[in-house]
Amino acid sequence: MYKLIEEPMAKRKSLSWRLEQQNFFTEEVEFIQDQRIFDFFNEQPVLGIGDIDYFKSKLQIVKKKEKVSQCLIILNKKILDLDLITLLEKIKDVKKVCVSINKFLLYTNFYKQDTVEDYDEAIFLLIKNIFKERDVKYFFVKNLQGSHFNFASPTTQFFIT
Repeated sequence: MYKLIEEPMAKRKSLSWRLEQQNFFTEEVEFIQDQRIFDFFNEQPVLGIGDIDYFKSKLQIVKKKEKVSQCLIILNKKILDLDLITLLEKIKDVKKVCVSINKFLLYTNFYKQDTVEDYDEAIFLLIKNIFKERDVKYFFVKNLQGSHFNFASPTTQFFIT
């Protein structure tokens, strides 16, 4: 007789959001949100910030800002809007920037009367305010209705040039 040994939840190592999603497919796939990132950057070094492990083997990721003209930021953990603003202010002079963010993990400590209530539009306005007079291409899934794994992946993306 076989005995099933259950590992306590605390000891289980959870898979990254990307691996969780890839488990739904029998063959290896490149998600469209990742392909947009690969298509955006050239062969030059890319300053990597956040959840960038997947991209380390596919892009020339560096950790220091000096002498880079490209930056990839992937935020898939809780972050305050003021911390996001501080982070973006530090890299706003970088020529090509991709910000990929899980919009459901972006928080604020205050409410302003004129704040836009639509998450997607509010984040877009925040990004546009920091990267003034720059071209911002914006990708997100509108009206999710449970058909995407946006709760687990940063499908809200900004490509700034």
